[in-house]
Amino acid sequence: MIILFYTLITTILFLLGGLPMLLFTMFCGYGLSERLGFIPRLKGQVIWIHTSSVGEVRLAAIIIPRLKEKFPQFQILLTTITKTGKEQACKLLGDSAVISFMPLDHQIFMSIALRRIRPVMLILTESELWHNMIRMVSRVTPHIFMINGRVYSKTFNWARWFKLYFIETLAYFQLLLMKTQADAQRLILLGAPPHRVKVLGDLKFAQKLDSSPGIIKPISSGNKTI
Repeated sequence: MIILFYTLITTILFLLGGLPMLLFTMFCGYGLSERLGFIPRLKGQVIWIHTSSVGEVRLAAIIIPRLKEKFPQFQILLTTITKTGKEQACKLLGDSAVISFMPLDHQIFMSIALRRIRPVMLILTESELWHNMIRMVSRVTPHIFMINGRVYSKTFNWARWFKLYFIETLAYFQLLLMKTQADAQRLILLGAPPHRVKVLGDLKFAQKLDSSPGIIKPISSGNKTI
């Protein structure tokens, strides 16, 4: 029921807002194909990191070298939403990650994207909760994480009216690493499984990353340690 409702809402929003945006990007020549799901095609297994804008891109720039050190066999895809975020990612990361705009969070466009990459891990930063992205990636890997998680008090006040959405979306996460205890408590009240929520502080102070349970350690594919 939640999936059908969310699909209906995202379809309406796409027709009302996304379609004009796509027409705008088409005429500006910026990001149209990637937003439609035609992200760069990558061979082999991929760690997909999603950020929203510049601040989260800076966080990704801190953790990507650690991930490449621990998992050198994987390619890294970084997606962002804003033009300035992508520009900042290109500047900070160079060729250490493949950088793309995030496809629109509709199952059609996410299906196209997931035919072009094979994610072995999905990492979302701060408050990025995109239901179709998370649900569809969960079909190919259980390794879905949130880092530097935030739930602002104003966000919580309206989000609790959509608790069923959050219960279903948060159930896909293997681990939710929150910035503060208050953020963790709010996320649990929104439906996150309490045993999957940890407070790790601000990961922009990257020395904490190596001790974070569940991310910087070997992950498994079937019976084989990757």
